[in-house]
Amino acid sequence: MVRVKHRYLVAQILYPEPATSSLKSNPAQPSALSFRRPTSSSITSGHLIRLIRETISEIFGEYGAGICAGSLFIKYYSAATSTLIIRCSRERSRLVWTALTLITHLPTVVEGQYRAGLPGTPCVFRVVHHSGTIRKSEEKIIQMARSEIFLMRKAGEEVADGVLLALGGGREGLEQGNATMIDADRDESKGDSQEDEMDMLDAE
Repeated sequence: MVRVKHRYLVAQILYPEPATSSLKSNPAQPSALSFRRPTSSSITSGHLIRLIRETISEIFGEYGAGICAGSLFIKYYSAATSTLIIRCSRERSRLVWTALTLITHLPTVVEGQYRAGLPGTPCVFRVVHHSGTIRKSEEKIIQMARSEIFLMRKAGEEVADGVLLALGGGREGLEQGNATMIDADRDESKGDSQEDEMDMLDAE
């Protein structure tokens, strides 16, 4: 029996058009944080996975959509921090990564309904980590989050309680901070994590 090996992509949703008022009110804000803000609560993980699938289909055609369909899934999504973990097969991780890079707008959602063909808020999907296990992906999110909280506090900005809980509270915070975490197979590669990480390095 052959075990299916997955890859986990940690991605941030960045907004290239930050709120002008926030920049004027706090010119000391680090430039890297000026592109970070919460994503609309009307956009769910289901809407995002549909956007990713449509982008793959648009770029790589039905063949690309077909070979990614079985394993492509959002394992974690937080609107408060605009962060998500995407699972895909090891062989298709570069294809999914390419599609994420070419997304330029969030979907338009009206009364909970996805409106295909209507571009929403301009955005950029930035892949910041590529791992063979979901545990390593979670650790990366927590590490980045704590660094950003430090920078925000240093700049004199207030950090929302929901963001602190999602980012600074470790595994428990990820599960409670207004985020979607589905972990039915979070330990699927526990026994082979070292092998998976080596496979990832070889693939790169």
